Amino acid sequence: MKSEIEKYASQKLRDLGEIVRQRDRGVVVGAVLSFIPIFPACTIGLIISAFNFFLILRGKLGKDEERLVKISMVAGCLNSILWIFVLSYIGRELIPAIGYFFDALFALFNRFGIDVLGLGSSSGLMSDCDT
Repeated sequence: MKSEIEKYASQKLRDLGEIVRQRDRGVVVGAVLSFIPIFPACTIGLIISAFNFFLILRGKLGKDEERLVKISMVAGCLNSILWIFVLSYIGRELIPAIGYFFDALFALFNRFGIDVLGLGSSSGLMSDCDT
C-alpha cells in the first residue's frame, strides 16, 4: 500500500510529465539546460532558447511557448554571466601560479643540466610578465 506522500509525489510527477509532453521538445531542452548552473550547459541552453525565440518571432513556434523561452533566456544569461566571472577570476589567479610552477620545474631541470625547452638557464617563463 502506498503512503499518501508517495501518491502525491507520483501524481505531481505524472502532471509534470503531461505538461512536458504538451510543449515543444526544443523549448523543454533549452529550458532545462538554461536552468542547470554548470557553465557549458547554461550557455548551450541560452543559445537554444535564443533560437527558439527567433522561431517564435518568425511564426514557426507557437506563442504559448514564449513565456518559458524568455524565462529560459534570462536564466541561461544569468548563469552564463556568473560562470564568466568565476572562470575569469580563477584564470587570473591560476595562470600565474601555473607559470611559476613551470619556472620552478624548469629551474630544477636546469640545475641538473637538463635544458628542457632549449631556452638556456637564464630565461624563465614568467620573467617577462608583470605581476
